[in-house]
Amino acid sequence: MIQLLVTRPSKITHKGLCVALALPALYGGVRHLFCYLRSVPMTENKTKFTDANVDEYLDSRANEHQLVDCRVLMALFHKLTKQPPKMWGPSIVGYGSYRYTYKSGRTGEAPLAAFAIRGRELVVYLDCEGSSKPLLPKLGKHKMTKSCLYFKQLSDLDISILEQLVVDSIDVVKGRYG
Repeated sequence: MIQLLVTRPSKITHKGLCVALALPALYGGVRHLFCYLRSVPMTENKTKFTDANVDEYLDSRANEHQLVDCRVLMALFHKLTKQPPKMWGPSIVGYGSYRYTYKSGRTGEAPLAAFAIRGRELVVYLDCEGSSKPLLPKLGKHKMTKSCLYFKQLSDLDISILEQLVVDSIDVVKGRYG
């Protein structure tokens, strides 16, 4: 259902998709804001905890070398979170969980620490903003996007720095979402 709302900007309180157009002073100098509001159901999160078996996932996706690296990551994440591994979606091995709420109102659950196999690379999911960023150049051979740390093998990385990045990421997430 689409509604047309004519109001002043200070009176808009509807939570929804709002496409606004401020018109120049027309028709006697009255300026209005036209907003099209519609209720849009939020899409369901694709990355959710599943009952899939972590070992079966690793055996089906990892080559021999990746499997060894995945076991090292599993030991590290278990040590840091004190949680067992669980599958999140079809391809993420996660430890612990937290609930989040974005400014948009979207809510969900995600793992505190996680990794996945992406082709020939492994990826560790991190929140690396702020104080952790200076550690990245010391980490070793990797590629970092907003929240994904890609690398080919653990032997290319300084494990103590990786551990500190994961610890910092967990602290940031807990601080932000409780």
